[in-house]
Amino acid sequence: MAVVALKKKEAPKAINVNDILKGARKAETPSKSKVPVIEADQGMKELAAEIPELVGELPIDGEKALRLSILSLVESNSAAIGMFLGKGNEMPYYSHYLAEEAWKRLAEMPGPELLETLKRLSLICLMDKNTTIPKIRREVANHLGSDLKTEWRITPEYLQKKTVSEIHAIAKQFKLFEDEKAQKFLIDHGKKAGRFDTCKKGELVKIILESGIDLAGVVPEEILAK
Repeated sequence: MAVVALKKKEAPKAINVNDILKGARKAETPSKSKVPVIEADQGMKELAAEIPELVGELPIDGEKALRLSILSLVESNSAAIGMFLGKGNEMPYYSHYLAEEAWKRLAEMPGPELLETLKRLSLICLMDKNTTIPKIRREVANHLGSDLKTEWRITPEYLQKKTVSEIHAIAKQFKLFEDEKAQKFLIDHGKKAGRFDTCKKGELVKIILESGIDLAGVVPEEILAK
């Protein structure tokens, strides 16, 4: 008969109160990496209080206010700072070194160039998909005087991306196939009168684009929403 040796049960270790207190103090003390950095330089603290007052006193159409506006743009958008520094509009990163270079150039920029620079950089930010969403870009375009309902036209590229059902839906919404020119084009190309439903996609595209029907104002909602 095999004899099984029983493992001797270890006695529990004695609790050391000093170790517990030491661990508690360690838990209460944040690591150096997590402690917020507090600016010790009194001069910087005074600037932090003084700058808002100085900016508030600036004339809104003065050169200094324009320089601050431009600085805000280049510091918030990598494409803007890239173009401003002549490094291209595809800057893969942003750094304080670039900001310092930008401010040096900006501080020395002649006054007459500031407004044009502000307009140019504003456009870069507006057209940057990482900065401005399509809906806001559309609203800005309307604000600037754009009117897609009169300016936009259906293109072959747009229709080629649509299914036959989607093309019929567009035609129905704008009553394109009720136009006499569309009906005549259909018959002239060997189809029975009114049988737009028998047309293939390419034939529907030709009817819409080549029959001579007026496409002004034919702007699907998805275009207006962009």
